[in-house]
Amino acid sequence: MLLGLWRYLSGTLEIAIEGARPETLVNLAVAEGLDLWHLERRPGQVWGRIRASHFRYLRPLCRQARCRVRIRGRRGWPFLQRRIRRRPYLVAGGLLSALALAWALGHIWEVEVRGAALLDPQAIRAELYHLGLRPGAWRFRLRPADLERRLTERVPEVGWASVRLEGVRAVVEVLERTAYRPPPDPGRVDLVADRENCVVETVVVFQGQRRGGGGGGGRRGAGGARGGPEGFPPPPHPAPLSPEWAPTPAKPP
Repeated sequence: MLLGLWRYLSGTLEIAIEGARPETLVNLAVAEGLDLWHLERRPGQVWGRIRASHFRYLRPLCRQARCRVRIRGRRGWPFLQRRIRRRPYLVAGGLLSALALAWALGHIWEVEVRGAALLDPQAIRAELYHLGLRPGAWRFRLRPADLERRLTERVPEVGWASVRLEGVRAVVEVLERTAYRPPPDPGRVDLVADRENCVVETVVVFQGQRRGGGGGGGRRGAGGARGGPEGFPPPPHPAPLSPEWAPTPAKPP
């Protein structure tokens, strides 16, 4: 890895060796200590790479081996630096674009409020604005834990809050603190036994329709009344008195 980095910084030339004996030139270059790599045999040629600073030492060896060397490509920092010098405005535009992108990513541009059912999300955004969480705020200056604590203190109706910074967006989730509310009046509903082997003595329906037996042993889910006025049922007949409790006839005076 370090060798590849060094070759990139010093510059690399991709060459093609042509001639009757290209292998002879390669052997002479290796014997002289020149840096050659990625050698590849092709029809009538040998392709490879050499360090840019070693290329000038290759020319005398070409005369000895009776070969010719052609440059097929240039890579590395020295050649890239030359292109940059020829296009200064392109480089300046790239740097300015990178700075503008970094500046934009360092700010919050959208504040999203979730979980507000009874509260107005705009009112929560207004409180967050006073706390410093607003479009255009530096995200590196925001502390989500501090914002959560201060929001619950400023808005008593918020029992819990969570602040997350996702890129250029801030997501605020709230859980409202609602008071207990009694259940609504159900009105006329069915009356159903909720236990087994219960005894229903009398069912008097003032409004609705009687359903099921009114006396005797009952089972779960039986009996009750259903909506719809049907009038009053006949009153239950009184049970006869036993003989021992029968009234005694009055004696004549």
